[in-house]
Amino acid sequence: MSKKIFSILVIFLICYTTNELTLAQTKYPEKPIEAIVQYAPGASTDAAARVMAEFLAKQLGQPVVIMNKPGGAGSIAGNVLVKAKPDGYTIGIFNTNQPTPEYCINPERFAYKSKDMIAVTQWSGYAPAMFVRYDAPWNSVAELVEYVKKNPDKLKWGHSGRGNMWWIIGSVFVQQFGLKMADVPFEGDGQNMTALLGGHIDMSVLTCAAGPVAQMEAKKLKPLFMATTKRLDQLPNVPTAEEAGVSLGMPDIYLGTFAPKGTPREIIARLSEATKKVTEDPMFREKMRKIWFPVWYSDTKDFEEHVENFGKIQGKYLKQFGILQ
Repeated sequence: MSKKIFSILVIFLICYTTNELTLAQTKYPEKPIEAIVQYAPGASTDAAARVMAEFLAKQLGQPVVIMNKPGGAGSIAGNVLVKAKPDGYTIGIFNTNQPTPEYCINPERFAYKSKDMIAVTQWSGYAPAMFVRYDAPWNSVAELVEYVKKNPDKLKWGHSGRGNMWWIIGSVFVQQFGLKMADVPFEGDGQNMTALLGGHIDMSVLTCAAGPVAQMEAKKLKPLFMATTKRLDQLPNVPTAEEAGVSLGMPDIYLGTFAPKGTPREIIARLSEATKKVTEDPMFREKMRKIWFPVWYSDTKDFEEHVENFGKIQGKYLKQFGILQ
C-alpha cells in the first residue's frame, strides 16, 4: 500500500510541477525583457533593434530593454546570451557571427557552439551594395570589370574588416572575374565610406543605411548592385548581384532574435508570434524603411534552416580565402 501511495504522490507532484510550469509560460512575460545587441548605441543595427524593441514591447505588454554589448566581433554579446537563464527574459538581436561561431573568423573567442543558441525568428536583414563615387566612369559591373582588367593593380576596394560578410562579398566579386585589386580594411562602414568619398579607394562594399543613402541622394555615391536576392523596395532601379552577373552564392544577410538553448518552446512560440505581428504593423515597416532596413520575417523553423545554411556558406568562403583552416 505504501508503494502505491508513494507512486500516486510522485504522479501528483509531476502533474503539479508541469501545470505550474505551463501556467508560468502562458503568463509570459511578467517582467521586462533584456535584448542584447552586439553593437554600440547609435550604430545602424542598434537603431533597428530599438525599433523592434519599441513595437515588441507593445505586443508583449512588457518593456524590451536594449543592452549593448559591443566588442570581440560579437563574441561578447553571444557569450552573455548563452550564459543567461533560458526563461525568455534575455534574448539576443544578432546577425551572422554569434549564431554560428564555428563558421566565423577567430571562433575561439566564442565560448559556445551554434547548438547552444535558438534561432527564434527573423524580422530584418542587411542590404549591402557595391558602391563607387558618383563621378566614376563606370555605371555597371560590366564597365568596372572591363576597366580593371585593362588596368590591373591600379584600383583599390574597401570593406569593414577581413573575414566579415562585406569582405566576403567583395572577395567573391574580385575572384569571380579574376580582377587584380588591392583590398583595404577599415573599422566600420563610416571610415570605409569616407575613404571612398575622399578618393583613397575606388570601390566599397557598404550597407545601404543612412550614411551611404544620404551620399547617394547628394549624388556623391552610386551603387552598381545590391548583394541581396531581390531588389530593395527603396532602390527599385538598382539590380541584384545575380541581375548584374555576379554569382555570390549566398542567402540574404539576416537580422533576427535568438534565445539561449533550453528556452521553453511555448516562450519561443510566443516571441515568434509577437514578432510576426510587429512585422505586419504599417508603423513598424515605415520606421524600418526610414532607417533603410528591410522587413523580412521567417518563423522559427525557416529561420533555423536559414541560419544553419548561412553559417555553412560563410565557413566555406572563409576556408576558400584562407581565413579558416
